[in-house]
Amino acid sequence: MDVPLFELALIFYFISALTGIIELFKSNKFISKLVFISAILGFILHSANIGVRYMEAKHLPVVNFHEAISFFAWSIVLLF
Repeated sequence: MDVPLFELALIFYFISALTGIIELFKSNKFISKLVFISAILGFILHSANIGVRYMEAKHLPVVNFHEAISFFAWSIVLLF
């Protein structure tokens, strides 16, 4: 179940990044809101993915390289 959550999170992160680039050239409130909302939705799905992996593994999912990079990316979005 965690793979679809992660893939959906990636889609929302991609939408956020793409609209963020568009906002650099054409700034308006709708695009700004779309960037923020898609980043928030990606973060929520990413958090759910980390939670599912935590429940499956019974420890914080930062043991292997994939999990560590995923957790690092999640932390960066949290700081955003």
